[in-house]
Amino acid sequence: MRAKPPGYWNDFAVLEQELLAFIAEHGNAGVMPTHTMLRSAGHGNLSQAMHQHGGIMAVAQRLGLMYDYRCKPPRYWQDLATIDREVLDFIAAHGEPGVMPKKTALEAAGRGDLANAISRAGGYYAAAQRLGLRPADSRRAHDHWADFANLERELRAFVEEPSRPQRMPTLAELIAAGRFDLHYAVQRNGGVRAVAERLGWRTASAQRSPDLEPGSGSRRCAGVKPQAT
Repeated sequence: MRAKPPGYWNDFAVLEQELLAFIAEHGNAGVMPTHTMLRSAGHGNLSQAMHQHGGIMAVAQRLGLMYDYRCKPPRYWQDLATIDREVLDFIAAHGEPGVMPKKTALEAAGRGDLANAISRAGGYYAAAQRLGLRPADSRRAHDHWADFANLERELRAFVEEPSRPQRMPTLAELIAAGRFDLHYAVQRNGGVRAVAERLGWRTASAQRSPDLEPGSGSRRCAGVKPQAT
């Protein structure tokens, strides 16, 4: 799609005409196309134009078009590449370039599906690292992992997931699971061995130590029984 002259998209009637023409040619009647669909068809400027008229949901409502991000094919959100693409699309339409959007911003824009997908895939800090984005509140992320109780809670939840080894996870295992946030937090708190010792957990290289047996002052990992001695 060729570039338009300055001010071309300021008139909502122009946006309406271009959008309805796109739907007639590429989309489904009565359904608002996604930003991904528009960019894939070479209509990135049409995608950008909706932002200056309140965003894609506002335009859809104004034109009486159906728009529902929740209707995705099975396993759509299990692919990190899909999540990352949706994040970048959201930033292009609603966010600040180079900044990871907050969960509250996604939910306010009707993107609860994306917000939940990011959380399930390792969290917002992990997504920001993958995409080279600055966390919306980088100081808050730093302070969050400075509290060891937060790291302990997240690690316990991680090892209680089905098929997880009942021990301190390695950095490679955290990366493979997409938990870049925990990878960062473990390193920030002294590394795998230091965190394992603090929790009283065995590591992958210490096979003879009791599984996740709490040390002094540490709670037992819920649902995991220490080996008999």
